[in-house]
Amino acid sequence: MYSRSGGNSMLIIKYGSLRRLSIACLTAFGTMYGIQGLAQDSATGDANEALEEVTVTGSRLRTRDGMETPTPVTAIEATELNILAPGNLIDAVQQMPQFLNNDTPTTAGSVVGALGASGVNLRGIGSNRTLVLLDGRRVPSFSRLGTPDISTFPEAMIRGIEVVTGGASAAYGSDAVSGTVNFLLDTDYTGLKGHVQGGITSRGDNENFEFSLSGGHALGERSHFIASIDYFEADKVESYEDRDWFQNWGTVDINGAANPKIVAADVHSRRYTAGGLIRLNGSALNGIHFLEGGVPATFQDGSIVGTTTQVGGTGFWGEYGSRQEDGSGLGGIYPDSERGSAFLYVDYDFTPDWTGFAQFMYGKNEIEFHDNGAHQEAPSYTATIYNNNAFLPPSILQIMTNEGRTSFPLSRFSSSADLGLARRNQDNESQAYTLGFEGNINDLHVNGYYQYGRSENIYTAIDYPRTDRLYRAMDAVVNPATGAIVCRSTLTLPNDGCVPANFFGPGTMSQEAVDYITEGDMYRASLVHQHFAELTVDTDIHEGWGAGPISLAAGASYREDSFSQWAGPADLVELDTPTAASQGYRGLPASFVGDQILQFGLGMGDDPIGGGFNVWEMFGETLIPVVRDRPFIQAIDVSGALRYAEYSVSGGVLAWKGGLDWRVNDDVRFRFTRSRDTRAATLRERFDQQGGGATINPDPVTGTIYSISQISGGNPAVDPEEGNTWTVGLVLTPTMLEGFALSADWFDVQITDYIAQIGIQRIVDDCFAGAVELCQRVIRDSGTNLITRVENVFLNVAEARVMGVDIEASYHTPINLFGNAEEDLSIRVFANYLQENSFTNVGVPKRDDAGTLNLPEWTITAMGSYRYGPFLASLTGRYLDGRLNLTTGNPTPAQTLNDMTVDSVFYTNLRMSYDFDAGKFGSHTLFLNVANLFDVDPPVVASWNDFFGAQSNTPGLHDELGRRFVVGVEFEF
Repeated sequence: MYSRSGGNSMLIIKYGSLRRLSIACLTAFGTMYGIQGLAQDSATGDANEALEEVTVTGSRLRTRDGMETPTPVTAIEATELNILAPGNLIDAVQQMPQFLNNDTPTTAGSVVGALGASGVNLRGIGSNRTLVLLDGRRVPSFSRLGTPDISTFPEAMIRGIEVVTGGASAAYGSDAVSGTVNFLLDTDYTGLKGHVQGGITSRGDNENFEFSLSGGHALGERSHFIASIDYFEADKVESYEDRDWFQNWGTVDINGAANPKIVAADVHSRRYTAGGLIRLNGSALNGIHFLEGGVPATFQDGSIVGTTTQVGGTGFWGEYGSRQEDGSGLGGIYPDSERGSAFLYVDYDFTPDWTGFAQFMYGKNEIEFHDNGAHQEAPSYTATIYNNNAFLPPSILQIMTNEGRTSFPLSRFSSSADLGLARRNQDNESQAYTLGFEGNINDLHVNGYYQYGRSENIYTAIDYPRTDRLYRAMDAVVNPATGAIVCRSTLTLPNDGCVPANFFGPGTMSQEAVDYITEGDMYRASLVHQHFAELTVDTDIHEGWGAGPISLAAGASYREDSFSQWAGPADLVELDTPTAASQGYRGLPASFVGDQILQFGLGMGDDPIGGGFNVWEMFGETLIPVVRDRPFIQAIDVSGALRYAEYSVSGGVLAWKGGLDWRVNDDVRFRFTRSRDTRAATLRERFDQQGGGATINPDPVTGTIYSISQISGGNPAVDPEEGNTWTVGLVLTPTMLEGFALSADWFDVQITDYIAQIGIQRIVDDCFAGAVELCQRVIRDSGTNLITRVENVFLNVAEARVMGVDIEASYHTPINLFGNAEEDLSIRVFANYLQENSFTNVGVPKRDDAGTLNLPEWTITAMGSYRYGPFLASLTGRYLDGRLNLTTGNPTPAQTLNDMTVDSVFYTNLRMSYDFDAGKFGSHTLFLNVANLFDVDPPVVASWNDFFGAQSNTPGLHDELGRRFVVGVEFEF
């Protein structure tokens, strides 16, 4: 189907081989295990370890303890990640309240948005504003989007995560505007361990399987190596038909374009049907639609009738929910997903003071899902049917004759019974090679590394209708010479190969016509390279004045990013849709002329694109102990950091940070930070270029809904973002309540020169509202005043602000309920209050989205674990606050719906495990995870899109799969 360019991969892992290997390992493990005696020792760690204090960084200085950094840091152990969610790493991360609207496999649209990757999003302000580190080192981006795909990380070797929830650009570099997430590796591991698990939902779908195997061993007295492989696969869930909570909740526009709309279940479109609908005012044809076999019938009004939608009646349900007239659905809840990774690490002690290491990481991630609404011929891509159409029912022809009509528009949304199910496939492959060293020169500690990353992404559009053939096949006539039904174009071009298609009623097209219309799959491929080198030194530079030595870290780095993108195969990419007249047929919408042959463009791009940049950076950081052991002052430390970066494309930027840590006594600490953070535009934001179609809903000038073309892509002139962050925190560790800790941190992140594509509707609306600088992006027809094109490029769009409070509490204590075995209880609670998440464009009032659809004001996660000897039971609860059914808010939100509320929701997960000691056959843990234990339905989020139909949920936040089970075994030798 396609060819990869840019050289051959140095390591190829075949999924089939991985799966066979995993099954073989599981079989071997089962054979070794046999029937062994049970023991009381734990092989995989316990809750005690999960809640012990850990050393976290949060800075370049090696002398800091994580509980004493002025910057808020949350540490999560690997055992806690397993409690939160087994399987995909992103599923565990997104249980944490600090993360909102992450890129996950359940957000199927990420195939064309985040390219099917798993990306973390601190504060909900974009994964490209969250810096991701692996063992303290920057991770190469998996694509031109500028973010890594954490699903390809070596999960089996991850010992924990550190989340820095304050600005960290001065310490770590560009992108750390909202914070930093550091995935820590267990590179000292010795032994052999692994796990096998399988899962399924209570509906019997989304079957999934995961396997990992890791080992570490000394090589002589000076060297040590580790190796790891991971594999995961999950089956797609195509429709909602087994989930009775889905009732096609949508909105009915009973007041036309005016508000409010009515929220209701069983919402249908009045604009099109799966078999075709005629909307022609003043004609007897108006309101006729076509059933199976092309039988004409009268469109039935629903119980509540609006302008474009209605409750019940005929109409089209929309692609979600498997509610088409033929009973099958497009789109889906969860895509086919498959990923694998391999990891190698070796270190060598050259001397007692100097160590070198080499590391290799490989990841492959592939997902595929059915598209949403790819086969639409209505309303703005309306099919035109002529009076000599060979498939035209005689009764319809008679009405046309009586009225003197030569044609009529047919509004139709092709069902899967006609053109099948178009699919999108995203295949990502990444490699990273790292060489590094660290050592000491007297009191000076030195470390450095070089890293090369290479990622390849291939997005394939499968079985999409071709615009150069769809309307050609639609114009079917009778050949006067033979009496056979042919395409009208064939009369002019006898060798054009056109196959006539019957568009009256669902399921009437021949397979030959379907094959003709959808022949030829297209792909878009990109190749990303990154070179990165860094050198850091740190030492104590002065003994201080009695409070402790003054520490200093300094360093320099160089980074070079580049990408190239191309589409293929060339014979299809270079083929544009010619005019209908030149091909001898009629009815091709003018918007498709000269465009790519795939319907709606699909962002393939006609020409190869590419670009790159480099950046030199210098940085320094210091810690100054100021006071020790004074009244009300056990310790006061001051810290500071400074970084200068020189970008080849945008010049120099400065980031800095100051912090104060004040420990009153053993019970009370205060911490303060103020930082200036930066983020330079990604490769996509600078160089991307795509075309496609879109819908204006509505045009604020005309009040109408219609489709347009759009240019979506990068802007080489975009400036770096600048973030200004404040954090003020309190940490309580009361000695009278041993094992308890509480922290609360207020944060305020203000971003100027915010880089974003604000979307075609926002561009149109804000231009209408007074943002004059956006009006140049809206191109209107001089005659009709309708919009013909919107340029949705990346812009510096004034200011964004995120403000709120992070709260964390933990408690661990030994207990004695049953005796005869070690018992303990552990509780940990994370909460986030979102006070503001606003966006301000020039000339337009501030829009505060906190408390709207995707940004609940309160999110809370609580974990409780009870251990009795080898048995461990854990419950996790996750709460999402109720909010308004708006995608953007205002100081006084408009009443767009009669019911604006989205209910709060609480999910409960259960994990139980039992540890076994199998003697010479190692130690093992059997576990069971039940996600969404009480099978809680997602709250109703009523909306309607004329292209997609009813969209009754927000999959990035809510659980659509329902109760699901994972059973597995962990083993270690």
